[in-house]
Amino acid sequence: LERMLPYNLLMEVRQGMLQEKSKKNLSIAALLLVAILWGLGYSAVQNALDGGWSSLGIMVAKGVVGGGICLLLSFKEKWWREPKLIKGALISGLFTFLGYYAQTEGQLRTSIPNCAFFTAINVILVPFIAAIFFKSKLDKKFIIAAFIALLGIGLLNYDGSTIKLGIGDLLNFAGALCFAVQIAYI
Repeated sequence: LERMLPYNLLMEVRQGMLQEKSKKNLSIAALLLVAILWGLGYSAVQNALDGGWSSLGIMVAKGVVGGGICLLLSFKEKWWREPKLIKGALISGLFTFLGYYAQTEGQLRTSIPNCAFFTAINVILVPFIAAIFFKSKLDKKFIIAAFIALLGIGLLNYDGSTIKLGIGDLLNFAGALCFAVQIAYI
């Protein structure tokens, strides 16, 4: 095949393959970085809670840092001239705040693995929220995945005789529900 293709075309094909491979590797590295930061976030919140920070104090710190970065990156866009965008951002921000607040309060009352597990449930809740509020179609795969997740919750909280859900677990589930609403809304 190489002998049949002109040299320039062959180089373009090879370069394109390298670019695709580079994109794939970059995507994998980015996912790995996000997973590491996501996991470290629970430890950082726990350290802050152990250090005497309140849930609200942690939320304010996250909001000031995150909001400041977003303002710096989006200042040229003149987003403040679009009331519809501001309304959407406020609604989305409200559910994000409620989710993080419930999650942080829940983490005070349960283990970090339980907190992470219950928070991750938001991924499964998004299609259900979208189906309820935005009339999107619900696939059988989501129902099966939700059932498996519920089994996981049961196994995680089974102490040998009963399933014990503490207030921390319920708060984390409420946080996951808020995150799911925020994602479905966006």
